[in-house]
Amino acid sequence: AAACSSVGPVQESYVQTTDSALLHYRSVGEQGPAVLVLGRAWFSPDLDRLARGRRLYYYDLRNRGRSGRAGSVRMEKDLEDLQSVLDWLELERVTLVGWDYAAALATLYAAEHPERVESLVLISPLPPRKFPYWNIYDRIYGERVDSAAFQRLRELQRNDARRLDPQAWAEAYKETVLSGWVVDMRSLSGMKATPLVAPNLDPEPLHRQYKALLAAQGEWDWREDIAKVTCPALVISGAEDPVPAESNAEWAATLPQGQAKVLPAS
Repeated sequence: AAACSSVGPVQESYVQTTDSALLHYRSVGEQGPAVLVLGRAWFSPDLDRLARGRRLYYYDLRNRGRSGRAGSVRMEKDLEDLQSVLDWLELERVTLVGWDYAAALATLYAAEHPERVESLVLISPLPPRKFPYWNIYDRIYGERVDSAAFQRLRELQRNDARRLDPQAWAEAYKETVLSGWVVDMRSLSGMKATPLVAPNLDPEPLHRQYKALLAAQGEWDWREDIAKVTCPALVISGAEDPVPAESNAEWAATLPQGQAKVLPAS
């Protein structure tokens, strides 16, 4: 479907992967340097302003957002899907943008395919190695989850909202999960993106598959792969992120052309 926005033409459709999964994508902006954001449901349309002077593409990973459900989620399959998206959209060289797991995914792809990646923008990426950072992150995040949001979620659970009012359940789940990331809960009201949408509206399977995805990485340590990245890379984090500052600094130090940007009070 084609439309128009204040920053240029908008198109939404699907990419078909090598195993026939359908991945939803959205593009916005005039012709120009291509930027691919991993996570359409999480970031569009909040990042649309970046489309001025460039063509911005978003896509949802399989089993997430508006993309179809197709088998189990594995990092290897997500990397193959990223290749499929670039080929389907005929994007020869792009800037990749990712947050959390998607930031790690973009980096590992860039390490293996330097000819396809112009630069990286990594937003609060997963730690480059599990030890010692993951337990620190897990503790900080757990301590910061908003108690009022959690209680609202528990109340909806008692009232069987997952079955009777899936939209309200998804919204409360999103608010609870994101409360561990934000400094001020009021900031969530300005979020335009809708991370939980059909056909992946139910957050519980998404949560389980994320945990399984991380568990499959074992005691991960990506530093050797990160050091292979040849393109410029910007690591963006908030001063109040639950991810330890030392983890983000290690990302920037390990990337050969890495730079770190810490946003105050965020």
